[in-house]
Amino acid sequence: MLEVVFSDSAAGTMAVAIGHKGFLGGATSVIISDGTVSKEEIEKFQHQAEERERSGWENAIPLEGNRKDIVNLPLALSVGNISEAGICLERESALSLLLSILPDMASEIVTELLNTSRKNYATLLEKAQNGEPIRVWVGREPDDVCGLYWLLEQLRPIGFEKLDVTIVELPMWETRPDGCIVQYNGWGEVEPYHLGRMASLGKKLPTNYLRSLANRWRELQQENSPLRAVINGKLVSVSETLYDTFILRELDTLDDEFKESVLVGQVLGKNPLGIGDGWIALRVEQFIKEGLLVPITTPAPNAPIYHRMLKKIKYANCKCKLDTCTVELSESERRSGWKPLASVLGDAAAAFGCVNRVEELVKQLLRGAVAKLLARPSVQFISCSQDILSRESLNGHALRNEGSKQPVVTFVLGTFPRGVGMRKVDCTAPVLDLTERRELRAVVHGNGLEDL
Repeated sequence: MLEVVFSDSAAGTMAVAIGHKGFLGGATSVIISDGTVSKEEIEKFQHQAEERERSGWENAIPLEGNRKDIVNLPLALSVGNISEAGICLERESALSLLLSILPDMASEIVTELLNTSRKNYATLLEKAQNGEPIRVWVGREPDDVCGLYWLLEQLRPIGFEKLDVTIVELPMWETRPDGCIVQYNGWGEVEPYHLGRMASLGKKLPTNYLRSLANRWRELQQENSPLRAVINGKLVSVSETLYDTFILRELDTLDDEFKESVLVGQVLGKNPLGIGDGWIALRVEQFIKEGLLVPITTPAPNAPIYHRMLKKIKYANCKCKLDTCTVELSESERRSGWKPLASVLGDAAAAFGCVNRVEELVKQLLRGAVAKLLARPSVQFISCSQDILSRESLNGHALRNEGSKQPVVTFVLGTFPRGVGMRKVDCTAPVLDLTERRELRAVVHGNGLEDL
């Protein structure tokens, strides 16, 4: 039977599990959240860990098989372009992006990962065509779920009715004999002596289910978003900004000058997102490009790029962040380092003065305080999800309530600059007048925007 996993850590766990029937020993780590411990206490913790492992191996159900049957496909399929089949240049680009956080080693690691994947993939196809059973070990991480869906799409030419595929899903939690509750983030965290028992919990997938998962991968290929995630148990295409909320929340807890590694560690430690440090570090790089943060030290040679100090940049209270913004800074704000930032909205916002001005004018119109909003340019709101008015323009065209499937929610408020796009259009007519305001107001209020 072929044992399919999607990470080096899971493959390592599998290699230890297959063929071993006794206590192995190894390193033991103890995390102390407060205070210090004596040498005697450390030795006690170490002894307890060794006894737990010894007992685990003594009572383990052996995982039968051969290490040569471990098929490791560490392709990070939750990230990057997936439009092509097989293992092509797109995967090399995605892996290179993720591993760019290790600039001195990225090329070597990417080459190794691709060579491992391509060799194992060829073996898998050959043996699957000969009827070899396949057991796929799937965790809750996006890479694992993407790996399963991708794998089944690659096996489609063989014929789903000819495949013998069993899936072993990572348990949500387990209870140890001592009453301790254990939650695993991935198969690489599971003690090897548990794998034999967990293998017995595998479920054979029926033909139609295999087909449905492969079909879902085709849909994801057509969407081809920069990122995929598991949300409410479903694999979906998402924006590259999905995890920004978690990063920004932890950023708020840190001093103005902080270690980037602490930020990355807090995000991953407090939030079981199923992703690694690579994507978090890349998003922080984007924050640096946008001017939210600035590096004040450089990493040591061979260290990840996030082994450095960063400094927060403060901005004026105006949301527009335009270099041309007329919002005046107080003397205390200037002394504190506050400054405007060039906006990603560009000339469209500048033509109205600033985003705050656009927002305030539309709010006044919806309240009835002004009769019309002039088209200096008009403002177009572009949906980034089903929760925002989609492809409707305030450029003289009436806004119609097309039923419950046309939610408006945050089409003006609260999403600048990421959730709302703005651009100029040539338009001489008023953007919106009183005859349209009542209908628009009803749609807005029907979707919960009561604070206008």
